[in-house]
Amino acid sequence: MRPNKALFFLLCTVLITMSAKAYSNKQRVLGTNNQHEVICPEDSNTCYPLQFKAEKDFKPILPHQIVPSGLHYRINIETGLKEAKLPENSSTTSSSSSSDLAIISSPRNQYSDLISRLSQSKLTEESLAVLASLDDTDIDGLDEGRDLMTVGAEMFRTLLDDSGNVADGVKAKVASIIGQAVQNNPAAQTLALKSGLLISLISLLSSSSSSTLHDVDLTSKYLYALGSLIRSNAENVAEFYAVNGLNVLSLVMKEYKNKGSKQIVDRVEQLVWDVMDDAFFQEGVKIPVADKRQMKDWCDVVRTLGERGIGDEEGIDWSLKCKEGIAAGP
Repeated sequence: MRPNKALFFLLCTVLITMSAKAYSNKQRVLGTNNQHEVICPEDSNTCYPLQFKAEKDFKPILPHQIVPSGLHYRINIETGLKEAKLPENSSTTSSSSSSDLAIISSPRNQYSDLISRLSQSKLTEESLAVLASLDDTDIDGLDEGRDLMTVGAEMFRTLLDDSGNVADGVKAKVASIIGQAVQNNPAAQTLALKSGLLISLISLLSSSSSSTLHDVDLTSKYLYALGSLIRSNAENVAEFYAVNGLNVLSLVMKEYKNKGSKQIVDRVEQLVWDVMDDAFFQEGVKIPVADKRQMKDWCDVVRTLGERGIGDEEGIDWSLKCKEGIAAGP
């Protein structure tokens, strides 16, 4: 390697290391005895221990805390927070509640057991404890995603549709799990569609576009789940149009543009890209556009996506492509 190249790579390594340390220092501060690390979020004046210390009663696990294995977990349905406590001893195990049964030491290795327990549970703290564990597990296999939708889709829809008793944090976890399970998985996408999850997500996004109660992270999770559900699936895209999904995305885009949320706007634009795929039109998907103004607005969005380089194709008039797609409508 030439000396100047070696010096360049060395400089890059030093800068990356310094940046990582600077970022880390923003998140945590060492104790005075150099043994007890604490996390100090930038948006809060309160610090808390890096190491989660379990007690006999459930208490919330705070962001980025390191949690020991072998604890009992649950999701608090009122707060949406994941909680943990020490396991009961052998003399009290028989009298413990259903939520105390969720002993998760290695979620990845116990995935099949989690699916089995979810299929046998209903809307109890036990099922919420399983959700807490599933949210920490990579669902990357086609069989895993299909099995999860087979036993859990109805429960997920019930949790999403409950507007008063289920915390937003729980719904965010459910949306995240759905997104992981169905992405690039046609069988899981079909099961999710038949269970009504697409309609539930559209309904939640519709309410988020007209309410200040939904935060950016929650809406982003809904969009992630919706995108995973319809991407590369003509049948689901057709259903998306049939339930007025395009108009809902328009409302979400308008609301979060006004709020200045680039994260949500970018997700919506990517979804527009996905549902305007010309391959769907060739498969007979129809776009029921209500008026020419909406057509023009969305064509402008698609053209902007092309100008920003989103997608794999180059040298295409995205405005023309969009109008050709609209022409496929009724």
